[in-house]
Amino acid sequence: METYNKYTIVVFLITLISCNNQKNEDNVRYKRDSIRVVNIAENTWLKYYGKNIYSNKPFKAHKKDSIWIVRGTLHTDLGGVPYLEINAKNFKVLKISHGK
Repeated sequence: METYNKYTIVVFLITLISCNNQKNEDNVRYKRDSIRVVNIAENTWLKYYGKNIYSNKPFKAHKKDSIWIVRGTLHTDLGGVPYLEINAKNFKVLKISHGK
């Protein structure tokens, strides 16, 4: 009976460590991909809107289902911000716009 409990504890600890490692890998991947999509958005916006986009920094990215959404920050009551949607699987631009 005592041996059974030791094995149960060992298996539980291994499972716990494995889950924690997967969470860390997922967090690293999320951060890496968010940096990538912000860079894609910045380069795309530069082509369409020019250097004025830098007045809307910081650019923020979040993932919703299989789409990354990147947008600028509005610092005044007037104007709008650049907006971009990117496919999370192949990193292709799906939608680009600028609010007013």
